[in-house]
Amino acid sequence: MSAIGEVLRTFLADDSAQDLIEYAYLSMFVGLVGVTVWNTIVQLLGIRYAGYNTGVQTLWCSPNPNGTPITNCP
Repeated sequence: MSAIGEVLRTFLADDSAQDLIEYAYLSMFVGLVGVTVWNTIVQLLGIRYAGYNTGVQTLWCSPNPNGTPITNCP
């Protein structure tokens, strides 16, 4: 039982890999924030593009094949 206690005490007192764990946590945090921000940017771009596309599609009127003026064009 004392060998297990000694290993446990050594494990709790040893902090030689603490910086690696901190870098792992930092990398995980940056990755999660990046994924969240990317999803938000993609949604906002989709909304903006749909609005732009709708506005552009209503600006153009197809010409009449016989050359007469277009009556219902903005």
